[in-house]
Amino acid sequence: MQRESDISAGTGHTRAPVCHDARVKRRSLQDIPDWDRVYRPGVDIRAYPILKWERAWELAQQIITEYGTYRDSLGEETEAEISTDRRTVNFRAHLRFDPPIGRWSLLFGEVLHNYRSALDGLAWELAHLNGSAVPSEHERNLYFPLAESEAKWERLKRTTLASMPVAVHDRLCRVQPYRFEPVEEGIGLLLNKMSNLDKHRAGLVLEQRVLDKTPFTILATPEEPESDRGSVGGDGSRYEFLAPDRAIRSGDRVFTFTEPWTIKTASVEKLPMRLTTTIEGRLHEVWGLLSMIERQVAGTFINACVGFTHPEWASFIQGESGRPESNWCPNTARYTADMRRQLP
Repeated sequence: MQRESDISAGTGHTRAPVCHDARVKRRSLQDIPDWDRVYRPGVDIRAYPILKWERAWELAQQIITEYGTYRDSLGEETEAEISTDRRTVNFRAHLRFDPPIGRWSLLFGEVLHNYRSALDGLAWELAHLNGSAVPSEHERNLYFPLAESEAKWERLKRTTLASMPVAVHDRLCRVQPYRFEPVEEGIGLLLNKMSNLDKHRAGLVLEQRVLDKTPFTILATPEEPESDRGSVGGDGSRYEFLAPDRAIRSGDRVFTFTEPWTIKTASVEKLPMRLTTTIEGRLHEVWGLLSMIERQVAGTFINACVGFTHPEWASFIQGESGRPESNWCPNTARYTADMRRQLP
């Protein structure tokens, strides 16, 4: 259950809450009120944070592309063993090549590092807007804020983030973890946890696993004419998942398939395999993690720099469409005003 909201920016949450500070006063800078200002990377702030974000996205796509190439190289990924009564088929994994897990794990760590660096760089830029100075005792602790309580957020505003305009505080408040329920699923927390695990330990290790809930196709040919049998997977069919609870290896049993009619041939061209990683005892699919993090980071950048979300990007952030190719950051104040008038 999520609280009152205004702009999308999370995973499992369609919108991120608005934090209105009663003390906000409109101030003008170059005739644009702080509340409506757009902070353009490479113009109003350095391009570094957006470049780190884009680098993270590029590396994530590299993992996805390389994994697709690897799967294509395997050809048929199972061997079928038909029982003597020809009613049951045991399927074993048949992997012609081992996956380069070490390389993909390293790339995954770089993805996390670049996403986290992008957010920290954004916080640095927003804290130094218009030449604002940050006291040295706070500058050492200047990272992107992830407040798990309102009290912590108020403390950050008075200390580390004190140099930011009040309107920027309001924007950043919208994406703070404490604004979500449950708090532990708030924006940025899982990214931060994974980034720290990868930096301070032996690194996050990816695994290739066969997952039972992933769709796949079994092709089976009967020995009898169709008039003498039921349909494949119909009444009387039985399926049992047998894949081990670990990384899959060639030769591992993955499942059995039983029919009430005799089977001539059976095959499964592609196993329901996915790259996974385990974080504090919980198994995660890598593609889901990458999608969630990208959407969270996109929502955070757009919210902090623009203050509202273009409809195409809002749809992406909510998980309803793919990543847009359109620019998320308007170039002019006129564009900003026009887009605001179009919002419901």
